[in-house]
Amino acid sequence: WHFAHRSKASCSSATEAESAYHLEGKRMLYEWLEKQGAAVKLEPYLPSLKQRPDLLLHTHPRTTALEFQCSSISPELFTKRSKSLRQARFVPIWLLGGNRLRRTGANTFHLSQMDWLALRKMPRNDVSPHLIYFCPEAKQFAVLTDLIACGTSKVLARVTFSPISSFSIHDLYRSQLTGKFHIPMAWLNEKKQWRLHVFRSRSRSHRYVQKLYGHLSY
Repeated sequence: WHFAHRSKASCSSATEAESAYHLEGKRMLYEWLEKQGAAVKLEPYLPSLKQRPDLLLHTHPRTTALEFQCSSISPELFTKRSKSLRQARFVPIWLLGGNRLRRTGANTFHLSQMDWLALRKMPRNDVSPHLIYFCPEAKQFAVLTDLIACGTSKVLARVTFSPISSFSIHDLYRSQLTGKFHIPMAWLNEKKQWRLHVFRSRSRSHRYVQKLYGHLSY
């Protein structure tokens, strides 16, 4: 369940289609930036780094390397590429492909190890770490904010969808302020489910936990 709530069959998340999905996404992002008058280059080669970011964007006083990542890469390669860009005074921003957005409930999502690495963190405490996705098929951006981890891959979060026509270049840099996202009930329900299912259903411990917490309405 991702982006415009399309089924996996209708959205190009299959391996053989990912190259076309990636290429179309880069093309659309390039044209989107150009229309806003941005100084942008498509897949420029950086000799000093021996890297070729998907897009290089010049916005005074910074130069941003935009990586549109639709498939998983190793943590080592991800870290190496990001570190090299930062050392060369580029700002790396990883935009994840919409085919990577895995929604499992109203406010629950599945994140892979690479998705966690792409999380944008801000120095201010009142700014929520966030993830930015783009789907060329739906022509939409999606931003995940207010993430609360429920495990290594499951998170509670708020998602905001924006058509490409209403998402601006400034939204790539704009701080995603933590709003009044009312998810305490969802978080309490997650804790309740963990308490009830952490033990085997037939164990004495499970029966005790079920008796202890099963009647709570939260």
